[in-house]
Amino acid sequence: MPISLTNLTQLVYLDISYNFLTGFLPSNFDQLTELQVLLLNSNSISGTFPISLTNLSQLETLNISHNSLIGNLPSNFSTYYQTSIDLSNNNLTGTVPHSICNNVPFLNISYNYLRGPIPNCVDPYMVIGNKDLCTNFPYKIIHFQFRPCPPRKKNNNLKKIVVIVLPILFSLVLAFSLITCLNIHHNSIKNKHVNTTTTKNGDLFCVWNYDGKIAFDDIIKATEDFDMRYCIGTGAYGSIYKAQLPSGEVVLHGYEAEVSSFDESFRNEVRILSEIKHTHIVKLYGFCLHKRIMFLIYQYMERGSLFSVLYDDVEAVEFKWRKRVNTVKGIAFALSYLHHDCIAPIVHRDVSTSNILLNSEWQASVCDFGTARLLQHDSSNRTIVAGTIGYIAPGKLTIAFSFLFLLCFFSSYLYDAHHAYS
Repeated sequence: MPISLTNLTQLVYLDISYNFLTGFLPSNFDQLTELQVLLLNSNSISGTFPISLTNLSQLETLNISHNSLIGNLPSNFSTYYQTSIDLSNNNLTGTVPHSICNNVPFLNISYNYLRGPIPNCVDPYMVIGNKDLCTNFPYKIIHFQFRPCPPRKKNNNLKKIVVIVLPILFSLVLAFSLITCLNIHHNSIKNKHVNTTTTKNGDLFCVWNYDGKIAFDDIIKATEDFDMRYCIGTGAYGSIYKAQLPSGEVVLHGYEAEVSSFDESFRNEVRILSEIKHTHIVKLYGFCLHKRIMFLIYQYMERGSLFSVLYDDVEAVEFKWRKRVNTVKGIAFALSYLHHDCIAPIVHRDVSTSNILLNSEWQASVCDFGTARLLQHDSSNRTIVAGTIGYIAPGKLTIAFSFLFLLCFFSSYLYDAHHAYS
């Protein structure tokens, strides 16, 4: 790669992927202060990851996958708080730094030679193919075939401390024995109360992000038994409610429990969303499955659906061109993850503007996986027609992306034309 490239200080987009480039990356990449997209994937670039890349404050997309990079990952990923990074299929070594959890929207470091424990926040799909990584989470060991982390070595100094303080502790045991008995009695009463509550709310749900502290009664209290004042819309399968809980705002998507087809869609969405995790896929916090009522608990997206934004005069003006392009990119990242990065590829089958939600920062998330399908690698797959009329994909992902892209463009054009004639 010619070093003179770094003299192009106004460069915004650089794509030299799928070539036969060799050698090291230039060390003075930080001169490209306006660079937003850097695509170097599928070459034969060697050497270590240039530290100068961490100084590119405008960088949004960095892809150096399928090369021959060596050495350790950067120790500080906090500078990449708005950058999507793909370093997969290289020869990187060392451990996975905990700074990977610092707001990096997308980081793929799969198929390298990384070792050591996997940080709890890391998506397992983004680190597969590193045979020396380990974890102590059973589902990651079973589903992703990571090995268990060995127990930590015991500290001999701890034994010395125990020997010194043991006589002191022994003398204190008698003094605190009465307190211990009182605590045991108190806990036994508390356990009885908890068992009674569990029996009362038998068919509850689990809420992973809230450590299971939210129960069915909390939802009923927050929505006043699903009063219509808390209803913010209706979906294909039921009503949608907004609830203010102690841990934050959530959205409740209620389903009609008596309809068998709705039950199948409900279970399909729970099964898929509980196994995947991506920045641009809506977060499922939990669910309630009861013969009288069933609902899903989602992350609250402040701006609602892309459909409502495009057809609102005020929000359509605020929804600038750059924000629309970022929305399309986010959806593309999500669909690419579903199609290529999941162990069993997932086909959404209903990517309409109503199923794309926007948060307060205009970041897009794909939702509604009720009609989604899992495709098996070792068998033929055929799906019936499903989805929203006008958005059913004709079979090629690029056409779907182009359609969504043109939708955003022409909605902006029609809006400007309307106001020009007004």
